[in-house]
Amino acid sequence: MSEQVSSWSLPPLVEHPEREPQSTSFLERLESLISARPRETGLHFRASRVAGSLARQQDQYSIYSDAELSARMREIHEKLRRHGHHSPHVVEGLGLLQEVMARNTGTTLSREQVMSAFALLERVLVESPEDDNKMVAVTMSAIIACWSGFHVHVILANDYLVRHYFTQFRDVFDLCGLTAASVEHTSDISARKSAYGGDLVLTTAKELAFDYLRDRIGRDEAKRNLAMKLRRLQGRQKASDLIVSGGLQFALVHDADQVLLDDARAPVEIANATDPQAERRWAGKTLEAVASLTQGTDYILHDNDPGIELTMEGATKLEELAEGVDGLWDSKRRREESVLQALVAIHRLDRNDHYLVESGSIMIPDQRRVERLSGFPLRDGMLQLLQLKEGCEVTGRRETIATTTFMRLFQRYRHLSGISRTHHPFRHEYSALYHLQRLNVKSKRASSPVKSRPRIFKTYEEKWGELIERIADVSKDGTNSVVCTASHKESEQICEMLHRRQIASRVISEEMEDPLQQMTLSLSENRTVVTTMPLLKRVVALIDHNTRPQGGLRLFLVAASESRRAESTLNTLSRLSGGAMLIERLYSLDEPFFTDVGESRTLRLLASTRPFAVLLHDYILSRMQHREEKKSLRSRRALMKHDQSIYSYISYRGNLR
Repeated sequence: MSEQVSSWSLPPLVEHPEREPQSTSFLERLESLISARPRETGLHFRASRVAGSLARQQDQYSIYSDAELSARMREIHEKLRRHGHHSPHVVEGLGLLQEVMARNTGTTLSREQVMSAFALLERVLVESPEDDNKMVAVTMSAIIACWSGFHVHVILANDYLVRHYFTQFRDVFDLCGLTAASVEHTSDISARKSAYGGDLVLTTAKELAFDYLRDRIGRDEAKRNLAMKLRRLQGRQKASDLIVSGGLQFALVHDADQVLLDDARAPVEIANATDPQAERRWAGKTLEAVASLTQGTDYILHDNDPGIELTMEGATKLEELAEGVDGLWDSKRRREESVLQALVAIHRLDRNDHYLVESGSIMIPDQRRVERLSGFPLRDGMLQLLQLKEGCEVTGRRETIATTTFMRLFQRYRHLSGISRTHHPFRHEYSALYHLQRLNVKSKRASSPVKSRPRIFKTYEEKWGELIERIADVSKDGTNSVVCTASHKESEQICEMLHRRQIASRVISEEMEDPLQQMTLSLSENRTVVTTMPLLKRVVALIDHNTRPQGGLRLFLVAASESRRAESTLNTLSRLSGGAMLIERLYSLDEPFFTDVGESRTLRLLASTRPFAVLLHDYILSRMQHREEKKSLRSRRALMKHDQSIYSYISYRGNLR
């Protein structure tokens, strides 16, 4: 009996902790704007005092033996557990962690890193110096939060960074008495449950979002917080009560620009596949009905508008064709939507322009561009219509069971903080979307990157020809080259052209287990490396503070990006190299960025080779990127309002879980 009593404990107050959706009324946004500056100033002052105090007291912690240091950390752990992460004991905890980092990783913390670690305990976005390892500050802040009783999620950009940093700081977590684990794409359910049940988890936003959706699917009306606690007290828990992700308590985001802004609107869905035979029958009936319609009488194709209009005569004819047909054609709205989709697939989407047919399957290189040009989303059966149109095997469509976005997920964290190097131009987005303040801990103004003006050509052929000549010239001087393309297929094409010129080259792809090692090996063999922008940013995140380039390196950007942050990430490496790495930008007006975004007058000015026009190229590109970033901001805010309207409607109906 005593054994049972000693092992018994009360369940937590909330089985699945998370925040309710935040309101964004005008008065609340105005209050946030007015109060942001005093809070940021006060936080910067407090962080500076903490960093100065630890700098003066560091000798006090260095005299501790390992046993004394561990005992003192246990005492601070108990105090933070009682008083929380806003108590004065945080300062001593950071001092002890600073000594632990110095002894086990050989890291000497800078003043800015200590300030960042202290500030991340607030709801803040920290802008850190370029030459600092951001993960050190994130790790220290995560340990303090764990000591204070939180389950902490450290969000990284990809699985490779998760493995790298977990291996690097595993000993530090063990010395601090924490149960830490990593969750990757290959982790099974039992490993995920074990990881989320510990104190600290390193994972990616994608894996976290899928685990969160699986938990939400398992919680029906009978699985509310009180019911789950009662079943836990009575010792009759169900398998579905064992929540995998463990709630959304405390999140620290590494590379916040990429996770919180670039990927904010990315949908995460859990879906089931429908019957392919049923989809083939539906697509066949739809295309058969379209073949019986007459252009101009039953439907109208607008010349200057990608839209297609169905006339009253066409709607009447479809109603006659639907007689005796079961399934989706029973609904008038769904029937007409299906026909409009088929008309778009036939008249608006062209093979080898909007989509490709490879090995009997449909490939869509740029879904966003196709949706913009066609005026119709590439879902709800559009893929099945294209498959039947081209004679490919018809697959089942995905029926969404649960969906969310990264923006919606991170808004639900009770505590959210992040760190990055460049988010000053986007501070208003963080405030509007996540109600976060900003703290700049940079000690001095960063030096300007060494790069050339963009060179813009009229066609792809001119750009590729100039690129090959530039690589040939650079290789004669013994300088290594890295080419950054828009897609893996484009990388392979460039590699073939380099081989024809007898220039050693290699494509670095996502499928490689260790792209950093493969890139380093290729550059040591004097090969030209060809890769894509997402993979290059992933490699740069490690090169940034581990293996800074030695010797000459030339980076060629051959695809214009809609975001200035992509180039800013690469400019950081250029600054850190001290001029050893130079950036050249080679663009062509045939690229989707210019054809979709640019206006005729702007394109004519970019195509001009006159000296005054060349001087304006960089400014024009920056303005075009700024305009696209504004569109993305409006889309994120519209998505947030849409989510809130749905939440309010469900709350009104009384169906909210």
